[in-house]
Amino acid sequence: MGKKRFFDDRLKYLSFIQNTSEKRAISKELAPHIASMPKNRTFLRILDAGTGDGTIKSNVIKTFHKHHPYTSLLITGKEISYEDLKNTLEKMPDRFVEHPNLLVTMTNVKFAELGHIENNNKIKNKKVKTYTLILKEDNSYDFHDQINKLKNFIKKYWGIEIDHKGKTSYSNPCIVRIYREDNSRHLKQFLNNDYKNNNYDLIIASQAYRAASPIKIKVNNVIGPLMRLLNKSGMLLVTHSYGGKSIQKVLKTAFKEKEAFPNNARDIIDYLKNNPTGENNLYN
Repeated sequence: MGKKRFFDDRLKYLSFIQNTSEKRAISKELAPHIASMPKNRTFLRILDAGTGDGTIKSNVIKTFHKHHPYTSLLITGKEISYEDLKNTLEKMPDRFVEHPNLLVTMTNVKFAELGHIENNNKIKNKKVKTYTLILKEDNSYDFHDQINKLKNFIKKYWGIEIDHKGKTSYSNPCIVRIYREDNSRHLKQFLNNDYKNNNYDLIIASQAYRAASPIKIKVNNVIGPLMRLLNKSGMLLVTHSYGGKSIQKVLKTAFKEKEAFPNNARDIIDYLKNNPTGENNLYN
């Protein structure tokens, strides 16, 4: 597993998410956007670009079923944390019962690699480790039991490496796909599909991402790659960490020399508008 980070420590991470209303608030804000997605499509694709413990992903599936009960949902989650992946999968059995026409995909690759993981055998000369789980039966008890068998694959491959610069990456690029056997005729066509990069109807970036980094780095490494994954009518919904005065005061005790939140969401939007050259032409 290598060196652990803040969100790989259960006590620290859970003390944060269980004492804030962050995930509940984000889920509530997402609801009208999910409701407004096209009703005349046979399938819709959603990317949760930072799954965390799976709370938001689970709530997204619930909301989707309310407004699109008969539409195939292809939902992908990006998560490098071994523990968060396990927590996310724990929440999926009930969702497969509620919305049978569901394909759940999980991967641990970087933002810029999300457009390639679906149809490549290698990422950066590392072989992609894949696991496709076809759920049998029709109840959450059996689904939970079958999903739990993924733990050997996860333990073996879903690891973290720290390079000589102290940067974190995956030890192996991985992709896990899960769907119900009794809905194979609807979903099998999306396995090993030669996806183009621009194909998501909705992308959610609700995890903290490079909070202390300059805007240009945020755009180049996170916002830009995600925007390129959208189809022409797709939406990217970003939750940008801010903190406020009380949080800033607390953070200053730990990071005396560093500004934790040097910019806000409006700064990012202005940057995209005011930099129409080169790569940013894609965002106009």
